[in-house]
Parts: sequence; C-alpha cells; structure tokens
Amino acid sequence: IWNMTHEFSGIVAGASGTGKSTFLLYLLTLASAQRMRVFICDGKNDQLASLAREFLPYDRWASGSESKHVIHYLLEVMKARYQYLQDVRKESPEKIFEGARSDKYLPPILLVLDEGASIVASLSKKEQAIYLKELQQLAQMGRAANISLLLAFQQPNALSLPTSIRDQLTGLKVILGSPSQISPETKRMVFGTGVDLPLTTLYGVGTGYIW
Repeated sequence: IWNMTHEFSGIVAGASGTGKSTFLLYLLTLASAQRMRVFICDGKNDQLASLAREFLPYDRWASGSESKHVIHYLLEVMKARYQYLQDVRKESPEKIFEGARSDKYLPPILLVLDEGASIVASLSKKEQAIYLKELQQLAQMGRAANISLLLAFQQPNALSLPTSIRDQLTGLKVILGSPSQISPETKRMVFGTGVDLPLTTLYGVGTGYIW
C-alpha cells in the first residue's frame, strides 16, 4: 500500500522485461482509488500512452517531446494553486498552517512520467534546459500545491534525473529485477549511496526491491 498523502512522490526503475509497466499500471489503480487526478507522460509512446489515449482527456497526457507541454501546464497549475492558497490565508489568517490537502478545491494531482531519458533525448539543448528546470520546480514545490510526481526509468542517469529532482522523490523508491539485473548506478540513483541490497531467493518478472 502506498499512502500518497504521507509519502509524496516516488521513483521506479526497472530494465526491460522486469515488470515495470505492469507495476506502473498497478500504481495508477491505487491513484484512481485515492481519487487523484492523473497526468501521464510517456517518453517512448508505449503502453502508458496507449492507456492514456483511451481513458484520459487529450490535455492530460503526452508522449515524447510533447511531454514538455504537460510539465509546463502543471507548473502553471501549481502557481495558480499557490496564489489561491495565499489569498485564502490572507482572508483567514487562522488557516496559515493548513496544507493544500485539506482544501476541497485543490484535488490531488499525480504526474506519472515514464522513460524521462527518452523525453530529454527528444528535445533540443534549449528545450532540455527549460524542461528540466520546470520539472525541478514541480518536484521541489509541488507538495505544497498537492501535486505529486512518480518518475519511472529503465536506467536513470544524471542527465534525465538530476540530483535536484531525485532528492525530492522520497516517498516511494522501487527497483524491479533480480540483483544481477540491477547496475550499481541504478541502485545509487534510486536508493542513494551506502545501501546494500539484501540477498534474495526470488527471481523473475515482478520481483525487486522497495523502500
């Protein structure tokens, strides 16, 4: 069970064939059960994009380079929510310590971004800088606006997942795959340094490590 109210944002890594897409579909089911408004960015225009095309409005999903528009839109939503909260607290100072989660006019939002490395690769240098800056702002400031991020990668790297973004993904950390499939770099990018993966007798699709 992932209680997204308390454990905000997350990261999922898994090589091809380890069950990452199915696991993401499961997490989307959890998000739906918690009445979250879901946005999807699929860097490879694969399974998540196909799902979004069938079940989401056109302005709540994108694939490839078009994902930059979803990120920008959510950034504008975040700014509008900050302004709304500022106005509410100005009118009612006693609400200054109330968070966005307690406001019925600010429904929780979950952005699921799959294969961020492909999104970055599809953008020009200038577009990459803007995209990563806006994604960083969402990661750092989204919680106060009730906006959560779930980023998924086959192999996260420093370009597609800078430290400034990775440090904000503290709620859920998952690597799918057996120990032999998990590279030291992936382990470091997801769980940080100084973490040893415990030995396991479990192997096959759908196995892995969760924090």
